[in-house]
Amino acid sequence: MQHSSALNFRDFVDELVRDGDALIIDAEVDAHLEAAAIARRVYESRGPAPVFNRVKGAADGYRLMGAPAGMSGVDAGYGRIATHFGLPRASGPWAIVEHLVAAMSAVPISPRVVESGPVKEHVLTGGEVDLERFGVPTLHQQDGGRYFGTYGMHIVATPDGSWTSWSISRLMLRDSRSLVGPTIPTQHLGMIHRQWATLGKPTPWVFVLGAPPAAIAAAGMPLPERVNEDGYVGALVGEGVEVTKSELHDLMVPANAEIVVEGYIDHTATD
Repeated sequence: MQHSSALNFRDFVDELVRDGDALIIDAEVDAHLEAAAIARRVYESRGPAPVFNRVKGAADGYRLMGAPAGMSGVDAGYGRIATHFGLPRASGPWAIVEHLVAAMSAVPISPRVVESGPVKEHVLTGGEVDLERFGVPTLHQQDGGRYFGTYGMHIVATPDGSWTSWSISRLMLRDSRSLVGPTIPTQHLGMIHRQWATLGKPTPWVFVLGAPPAAIAAAGMPLPERVNEDGYVGALVGEGVEVTKSELHDLMVPANAEIVVEGYIDHTATD
């Protein structure tokens, strides 16, 4: 299993805690507005990122982290962001951007396929699937629902397998077994979804929470069309990301991801 703040989300959290830039909170927090209010205050005050060990409404053992990429009150202020890439905490914005740009012109390093990993430790299928178990938070009072995905990444691939996209867009909980979110035609997720829809098929899809921090950062970047983010992440950190085959599809997922939700994007529903 890979270890580093850039390639392992638990290592990332542990490093932030050691550096005083994250705080473990054992007191129960309510997923309805309270957790989000604390995270918002952290963003505004540049406080340590809160890691809530007990979330009201979540099953035992399910945790929630706020402000994972917020500005910090220690070091240069960009330490939490630099830690995503395994860079020194004192790195400033120029050094971070130079690192990202250099990886764009470097030779991509393909992911390394492994047989299994921590992501396979607990697999729930069929009637065991219940998205409510995660204690999905309500972030703002005027929100139309609870957001399951704000710091996770979609993984989809073209029907011919020539392009795999890792991307970020928000997902809202619809019910215990389904989610809703945008597939905008001009974004990579929407482009690939349209290819599947043209074939009259739903899009094979997975969503990753607790992904390798460098991967989640790259998933939110505007890389060019048909560039595989997994190869860019390899160039960014200097080694291929360990991936393993998902349970439902041929899609490859980070082997040490915390949570992977698998399913399909409906090719007929629009609301």
